[in-house]
Amino acid sequence: MQSILRTAKSTTPAELKSAIMAELQKNGIAVVDAIGANCTHILSKAYIMARGHAMCFGNDLSSKLSFVNLRMDNDPSQVKTGIRWTITIEKNEGDSKAFMEAL
Repeated sequence: MQSILRTAKSTTPAELKSAIMAELQKNGIAVVDAIGANCTHILSKAYIMARGHAMCFGNDLSSKLSFVNLRMDNDPSQVKTGIRWTITIEKNEGDSKAFMEAL
């Protein structure tokens, strides 16, 4: 089953990049949610870092963004609108097997 990563204010871009790459290796897709400007900024940086990593192996990442209503863990009756990033690998002329093994 596909897990959904959640970005927190305390998450570093490097930690999130590693989590994204692990999801890509495991499932071929990473789904990440962010609520608020700070979390969206962290996720943007992590995506850029992950994309640079993929490009080292001749591949690229693709993302689709959408709005999503998310229930808060501490108060399930509270709903906030977040941005969901769905990230996939675009295989190019690079060595895809080496890319997946290097993740």
